[in-house]
Amino acid sequence: MKRFIPAIVAMFAAGAALAAPAVDKDSYQFGVVSGAAKYARLGTFNVVKLCETRFSDLEPEGEGVRTAWLDRNAKTEGKMAALATRLRAKIQARNPEVDLDQLMAEADKLMRPAALDATTKLITEKLDAPNGSPRALCQSIFAEIKQGKMDIARIQVAANKVLAEAEVADFLDGYKGYAFQDSGSAFQATGTWAGLAFPLNDARITADKGTGQLRVSTATLVALGALGPPFVSTSEDALAIETWDDDVIRTQAKRAGTSQRFFQYVVDRKEKTVTLIFSGQSPKTHVLGDATAQVREMKAGAR
Repeated sequence: MKRFIPAIVAMFAAGAALAAPAVDKDSYQFGVVSGAAKYARLGTFNVVKLCETRFSDLEPEGEGVRTAWLDRNAKTEGKMAALATRLRAKIQARNPEVDLDQLMAEADKLMRPAALDATTKLITEKLDAPNGSPRALCQSIFAEIKQGKMDIARIQVAANKVLAEAEVADFLDGYKGYAFQDSGSAFQATGTWAGLAFPLNDARITADKGTGQLRVSTATLVALGALGPPFVSTSEDALAIETWDDDVIRTQAKRAGTSQRFFQYVVDRKEKTVTLIFSGQSPKTHVLGDATAQVREMKAGAR
C-alpha cells in the first residue's frame, strides 16, 4: 500500500511531462488543468469500483468514499475549470484557428483509457499479490482516499503547480493597497495586516450596521523558501458587531479555533484605522496597512 498512491502520482506526472516540451506555456497549462480533475476522479473512482467488484459488501463504504471525494475536491475542481476558461480565451485570442475542443477530444482518447488501465493494473497487482490480504488492502485504500491522499492536488502535481502559480499572479495583480470607505451605515476596507507570520496578505473587510455583521476575507501569500514554491491560502470569517457608534465599530471577541486566544476587530472611524486584536493567550495587535511596495518588488522579481 505504501507504493500504491506514489505510483498513481508518478503516472499523472509522466503524462504531464510528455506534453511540456511540445507546446507553448499557455497551451501546456491549459492541457494540464483542463483534464486534471476529470482524470483524477476517473482514476480514484476506478480504484474504488475495482474493490467493490471484489467485495460487494464494501459498496456502501465505497459510495461514501466517492461522495466525500467529490465534496472535498469541489473547490479545487472549480478553480481549475475557471483557470482553464481563462487560458482558453488567451490561446484562442492569439490563435483563433486552433480548435481546442478537437485537440482535447483527441487527448481524451489517450488519457481516459490510460487512467483506467494504469489504476486497474496497479491495484490488480496489489490485490492478487501472493500472501496478500486483498480485503484489508481495499479498506486501507478507502481510508487513505478519505484522508485526501488521492485528491486532485495530491495526485495531479503538475496541475496543482500551474494553479498555484496562477493564484500567486492573481494575488499580486489584484492587490489594491490600503483603502478605507465609511458611508455611515456600511463600511469596507482593504489592506495588509502587519506582523503576521506571512507578511504579504490581502484582507477585504466589510461591515453592515443593518445586519450587525463584520466579514473578513483574507488571501495570504505563503512563501516557504527552500521547502517549496509560494502559494495562496484563503480564509473567511464573520463576527457579530458589538458596538457601532460615531467613533468606533467593534466586533465581539471570537475564539481562535480551539485555543485560549480570542480575537476581535476594531475600526476607528475618526482615525480611519482598522485593528485586529488578539487577547488571552499570546496577546497581540495587528494594524491594517499597505504593502504596495512589497508587491511591486515581488512582481519585479518574478519577471
